Amino acid sequence: MTHSKYSLFFFLVFVFSASYSRADSANQNFKRRLHYLVGEDVIPCGTYEFEIYKLRYLPTQEISKISDCMTNAYRSNKAFYFSLQGPEDNDYNFINGMIGLPENGGVYRYSYRIPDCKGMLCNDSFNLSRCRGKYTNDFIDPKSTCNFSLDKLESSTINLKSNNHLCESIQSSLPDSFTVFGAGTFKRHNLNKRKLGLKIDTSSYEANQVDVLVNYQQTPVVLFLGAYEPTVWNISWSEKTHIASVVIGGFYRQAIAGLPPNIPIIDFCGKFYVNDNQDDLKEVDRLSNRLLGPPIKMVYLPKDGKVVVGNEPIDGTKIVTSPGTPPESFYILPAGQAGLDVAIAQGLIRMATQEDVDDWIDIVLENVPIIDMLPITGNNKSQPKILLDDHTYVALKPFKLPSNLPIFSRFFVPVGVPVPTGQESHEIIYDFNTRKCYGLAC
Repeated sequence: MTHSKYSLFFFLVFVFSASYSRADSANQNFKRRLHYLVGEDVIPCGTYEFEIYKLRYLPTQEISKISDCMTNAYRSNKAFYFSLQGPEDNDYNFINGMIGLPENGGVYRYSYRIPDCKGMLCNDSFNLSRCRGKYTNDFIDPKSTCNFSLDKLESSTINLKSNNHLCESIQSSLPDSFTVFGAGTFKRHNLNKRKLGLKIDTSSYEANQVDVLVNYQQTPVVLFLGAYEPTVWNISWSEKTHIASVVIGGFYRQAIAGLPPNIPIIDFCGKFYVNDNQDDLKEVDRLSNRLLGPPIKMVYLPKDGKVVVGNEPIDGTKIVTSPGTPPESFYILPAGQAGLDVAIAQGLIRMATQEDVDDWIDIVLENVPIIDMLPITGNNKSQPKILLDDHTYVALKPFKLPSNLPIFSRFFVPVGVPVPTGQESHEIIYDFNTRKCYGLAC
């Protein structure tokens, strides 16, 4: 194999430097960077192209082929790679994948962005990070080895630049027949002052929340949602309703809660508003015609922060929503202890009790091996010590940790609750889902 010994020098160069080239040679730049790492004898385990990168999807059979190829190559001491690519946000093409360097003892995930620029020079970027999963002499799987999901969307939000060619390809991800509905409000419509009391962006506005119930069973539904102020659109639907996609727009941030990750959210980079102003409605209708084809069938305005899209459900109609992205997951909490106080008031966390500490200690003791040592009353396992004080909490819902928390703030995460995002270096996370402790003090 060419390049039988791999140098970390190239790794550092690729991560921290940018290469300038003409746009039409960007793919050659990627291949050159890749071959510097893996050599010319690399085993290709698949190259997949998509019309829109964030709408990518691979069937289980293809994922199995990739995993088998990577596993066989690694066990044979051969370098390998696979790649996914397609247009991304902001006129960029994006290539993402995994490479294996068995002689260097590593499996890595890489990303490469290629700007679709019009000038003489373009700035591309190549990033590489080592996979933390287990793979030595074992089966290599993108998800377990590298936390790389190929059978579902990693991010269901697509940011589309105004007049971008991507806008014209939205229809490729939609069913053949669907109905378009609109809902929203402008600044002067204050949703009867239904404010969250929190922010979801860096503007001076507190966020609104609109609960959207969709009940329309005749065809799949595409929603156009738009507001002036920052708004969380909390979506639910009747059991027989099929939401195909959601298009959102506004002057400030618009967030979608309640949708599962397989429903695309199109974040159009333009300022459209859905309200009772006919000029605004005509603009939204033109967007619907251009992006989707059909015009908007009906526009609905919220009242008391709620709106029903389609038909009023009859008594007994089963209403569903996805718990993976609740409205609380978009809240930006104040920094420091003040943010934790708000999180408690919002029901995102609670103070931990001795019972929570004891439950974690039981898990730790279950995983401590019996060792040959002098017997101690009770058992011969050392008792872990966990401090229970005013900085020990239990996470109740998905949320982002405030910045600048007190040193060694501790959070127990029960089974079924996601680990809080936004972790800095000094928090301690006791995750009952994985039975692992995360943080420098673990």
